[in-house]
Formats: sequence, structure tokens, C-alpha cells
Amino acid sequence: MNPNESQKIRRQKLKDQGLCVQCGKHPPRDGLLTCEPCGKKLSENMSRWKQKAKQERQSSGLCSCGKPVEKGKTCKECKQKNRAWYYRKKNMAQCTYCGNAAMNGKTRCEECSKDLVKKNRELKLEVYEAYGGAVCKCCGESTEQFLTIDHINDDGAEHRKQIGRTSILRWLKQNDYPEGFQVLCFNCNLGRRINGGICPHKT
Repeated sequence: MNPNESQKIRRQKLKDQGLCVQCGKHPPRDGLLTCEPCGKKLSENMSRWKQKAKQERQSSGLCSCGKPVEKGKTCKECKQKNRAWYYRKKNMAQCTYCGNAAMNGKTRCEECSKDLVKKNRELKLEVYEAYGGAVCKCCGESTEQFLTIDHINDDGAEHRKQIGRTSILRWLKQNDYPEGFQVLCFNCNLGRRINGGICPHKT
């Protein structure tokens, strides 16, 4: 008997006994074959596998579905599907991310909105840390809400055109935090732009 057949027989026995087919210790969740801990573990493993496969395809110039990409990171067919999903959920007052009921006048539910805010803040602090920490390199301002990423070579407009709608923070992380960027407060960032690339603090 080969391993696959042996595994099938084991799973069937556990199923007949009313036990989780993964661990064989706990009863499964209603309508499912695995208990809650095993289901959560399998879900996390699948999520990591999908993310890794997606990154491998993107690094090869392919869409996450495996088809060639003409522009950006998504093929034309997936863009159309994503757009259709978004507007269908939006028109039904459902969260455009998970499909649950959206908050009044919003496109996301409360849980997804909080999760998005949390993830964006974590990403921001991670990027700041890679460029010396959450403190303005010019004046020393450390209030997080006042900080931003500055293009040292004053080529921010050109760079944003190149990366399209991708968040600059996400782009920096995906590209292993390249040189040419720094953390500044908005005052110093704007001061450099209107003062010929030199912050008024240094003139």
C-alpha cells in the first residue's frame, strides 16, 4: 500500500469516528473535516504558500495567476475581475475587501478598516527603521504623524510615475530599501522642494 492510500484510509477512519482528520484528537468544526487549531494552522500554511508563489511569479514578470503582465503587476483579465468585484461589492454596500457589510458611506467594514490602519502603520514604522528610525534626519522631529519619506535626489515625481499606484512604502520594502531615500518631517520635505533641494534649516 502506497503512502497516499494509507493516508486516505487514516483520514476516512478518523472521519467515521467524528475526529479531526488532521490531528485525530479533537472533534471537527461543524461541516468541516478539521478542528479549529488544525484549520487555523492549515489556513496559515496555505496563505504563506500562496504569498510565496505570488512573489515568485511577480519576480518573473507574471501576474499572480501565472499569465503575462503588460503593465504593473496584474494581467488584464485579473484587473477586470478585480474591478468587477470591487464595484459589485461597493454597489451592494459590502466591504470591498472581505464582502461583509461595509460601514455607512465607506467601502470597507469596521474590522478591515482597523486592520488596514494597523498594517499601514506597521509598514511605515518598518520602513522608517530601515532608514535610520522614525526621526527627521534634518531637524530631529520625532512625532510620527509629521514624518514622511523623502527622495534625496529630488526625483520623487518621476519615481512615482514609474511605480504607478503602488505605495512608496510598499515599494521600498519590496526592493530591499534601496539608497536614495531618507526620513524627513513634512516641513523639511517641503522646505527642500521650494528651496532648491536644500532645507532652509541648512541655509
